[in-house]
Amino acid sequence: MDLVSQTEDTIVIKYTSHTVVAEGSGTVRREFAGEATMRKDGPVWLIDKIQEHQVRVADE
Repeated sequence: MDLVSQTEDTIVIKYTSHTVVAEGSGTVRREFAGEATMRKDGPVWLIDKIQEHQVRVADE
């Protein structure tokens, strides 16, 4: 994760995640990249918005 910006009540981060899925006779790794905006609501941080897109698919 990379911090994009932060204020007193908002944090924006960029991230990369992956998942491995059984598909047919093998497995497939899918990678995603995205950006999440979190906002402070009292003492806790809530996810306000997530934007994500697939960046890679690879057979394992």
